[in-house]
Amino acid sequence: MATITQDLGKVAYLSKGAYNSATQYEKNDVVTYQGSSYVSLQATKGNAPTNATYWQLLASKGDTGDKGDTGAQGPQGIQGERGPQGEQGIQGIQGVQGETGNGISTITKTGTSGNVDTYTITYTNSDTDTFEVTNANVVNEISSGSGNTYSCDVINELVGDIESILTNLDVGEGV
Repeated sequence: MATITQDLGKVAYLSKGAYNSATQYEKNDVVTYQGSSYVSLQATKGNAPTNATYWQLLASKGDTGDKGDTGAQGPQGIQGERGPQGEQGIQGIQGVQGETGNGISTITKTGTSGNVDTYTITYTNSDTDTFEVTNANVVNEISSGSGNTYSCDVINELVGDIESILTNLDVGEGV
């Protein structure tokens, strides 16, 4: 019995991937081009798959599909580096006037008995405190008109007259 050999050529398509104009293609080679796929009808090189003399459209690129559902949120990324300090902002508006503080309105010598002088401090809220000076020493307590009693250190030396000292203090009006 004699054997007959016959070349059938390609009997199936052969995928060649994305089209490349520098590649030699044979009949039944399949390429992708601009989202569609084409099969070569004959040997070709440098002829774009859209040339119907050499290529046949196998599958056309489809339309854009509907938007899919939002996927799950990914994990937290790592902390980035601190950016440079920004420029100083503009100055803000001036705030409202604060309440008037309780300052000293007057310090007045209110009495003398022997070598003891009594002085009264009147504050801007009308509260008062009194203190006595004896032989150039402050008595150890100052009592206020509001009922408060304050401890004082003894002044060991009084320079000049108490009124000249009080005149040199910046205590407000009425001194």
